[in-house]
Order: sequence, then structure tokens, then C-alpha cells
Amino acid sequence: MSDNYLTVTPTDPFWQPSKDAADRAAIVLSGMLPDDDARRGLEAKWHDSVEMVHCFANLKRISCPRCGTEFAPGW
Repeated sequence: MSDNYLTVTPTDPFWQPSKDAADRAAIVLSGMLPDDDARRGLEAKWHDSVEMVHCFANLKRISCPRCGTEFAPGW
């Protein structure tokens, strides 16, 4: 069984919506899901600092979209 994640990444890496706005977005998304089983575990997750959010599986590299520099996995 796999998990599904919807990750929203702003163009400004230091911007975050308010907690209220994130909770409202989760409620709207919840209304789009087909049943209670699909809604199980739905949450707006917060990161206190800039973080690389990735899929773990099939990740080959992380690089800068502007210059192409590749980042080390522990960055």
C-alpha cells in the first residue's frame, strides 16, 4: 500500500500561509476526496524552517533549477 502526498511549494521558500489558511485548505481538499477512507490521515503539515520535501522513492538527485548545481543528500 502506498501513501499519497500533495505538496504545495511557494516560489518564496520563506513564505508560509497562516495556520488558519492551511487548515481551511485542508478542509476544501477533504471535500474533494471520495470517502472517509481517502480522508484518513489528512493534515496540513508545517515545517519550521526551509526544508527539501521529497518523495524518498525514485529520487535520483536534487539540483538548482537555475544553475544546475547538484546538492548533497545531507544538505
